[in-house]
Amino acid sequence: MLLWVLATTLANAATVNVDPTSSIQTLTSALTPGTEVVFADGTYTFTGILDWTGLGTAEAPIILRADEGAHPVLQTSDGWVVARLRDSSFVQIKGLTFSGTPDLLAGESTFGGLSVTTVSDVTITDCVFTNIGGTAVGFGGNNTDVTFERNEISHTDNGSGLVVGCGDASCWMQDSVIANNWIHDLGGEYGYGMLFESGTQNVEVADNVVYNMAFRGIQVESTEYGDPNQVHGNVVWAIGSDGDDVGIGIYGAAVVQNNVIFNITGRGMRIGQDGDRPFERVAVSFNTIVNTTDWGLDLSAWGEREGMVLANNVVANPVTRALRVQNPADGGIDAANYLSNNIVTGYVEGLDPLLYPTAFIPGSGFSDFVDVAAWNFYPAVGSALIDSGDASGAAFVPTDDFNAMPRDGGNPDVGAYEVWQTDNPGWVISEGFKTLTDGQIDPIEVGGCCNKDKSAPEEGLVLVPVLAYALRSRRARRT
Repeated sequence: MLLWVLATTLANAATVNVDPTSSIQTLTSALTPGTEVVFADGTYTFTGILDWTGLGTAEAPIILRADEGAHPVLQTSDGWVVARLRDSSFVQIKGLTFSGTPDLLAGESTFGGLSVTTVSDVTITDCVFTNIGGTAVGFGGNNTDVTFERNEISHTDNGSGLVVGCGDASCWMQDSVIANNWIHDLGGEYGYGMLFESGTQNVEVADNVVYNMAFRGIQVESTEYGDPNQVHGNVVWAIGSDGDDVGIGIYGAAVVQNNVIFNITGRGMRIGQDGDRPFERVAVSFNTIVNTTDWGLDLSAWGEREGMVLANNVVANPVTRALRVQNPADGGIDAANYLSNNIVTGYVEGLDPLLYPTAFIPGSGFSDFVDVAAWNFYPAVGSALIDSGDASGAAFVPTDDFNAMPRDGGNPDVGAYEVWQTDNPGWVISEGFKTLTDGQIDPIEVGGCCNKDKSAPEEGLVLVPVLAYALRSRRARRT
């Protein structure tokens, strides 16, 4: 009788409170507009999976959330995934933890955490995905207007943190935000922190903290001629195990800015074509790459490509390989690419500095930063990075920096940080969520080098080329 009453209440779009003794698989299997399921504290252990589907509306979304102050754990003992959300719209998932039982993990199962397939207007926030056999979060089907924010992903046994798409562009994500997540300590030899397969387009990948995994940190594939993805403000470190791994890989149209990559066993940033996938319109500017065992910045297939920009980045590998342009005689780079004011310390291969005299400028290595050993990559007093940026619109000068502090649009600093004080006024890189500043701070003169007004970027100099990118027709939404 109680189950019937609860199910009837759910159908009438009421708020339903559940606890670990409730039949949550039944109660959450078919969700109607306005339904709110509130999970009390405790561990919800079940066989099989939680299978969620429902069509909410903007006025009456479907909400699955933790109770105030509660930390509910959803735990499968034998499912292929803990939960699946499919064929749904206007759904919010908040504050839930997804995991497997210890026995399931001990059996070397490759079960996933959350599978999301063919959804729109879905928000997943403040969730935890941990103790997962395979991929923690997977997006399949065609997904639009997804927000995945402030989630922690850790301790997969043999899988990736977040995977979007199908690999062959037969399914995709667009017009979405993947931001301010904490992804760390992933097991397995070939896992990604985040993988955005071909077909992903107009997705903002921002302010994520990614570290401690064996293969790749963040990888963004081809948009298949769709709108560029935006990859900015992320920090990636402790990636790789065998020297052939990558902190951030870019293989399709993207604007890549204000990222910090360091202590990589392998390459810091790899930018090139993946097979025969469309590769064009890649703008890489104001990134900081420090201390990688292989190439800090590795470029290929740039020649004769539309809209390729490499400007105002810093690579500091003083005693090893800093920059490589692969196959320079076979489309490595050419005069059509915009290359400007990159500050590089370390070995350079595959380009003639006489042909590109302003593209690459020698730096001072680790001394360009406040304290590399303490993960403080803010420019030091007297750094070669200060006031050395190309301010033209073609260089894709962003409106702010890694700390969300304003850029000086007329006289920017090279790398992920704009100098305001003698030491970093924003978030200190550490193991946890990234914290953004409010963008307000009193600038001071720094060592006589930086007495300039940084109250706001100069108008007319910020991201001019984006206007050209926006002229590309976006893939029509599919129903």
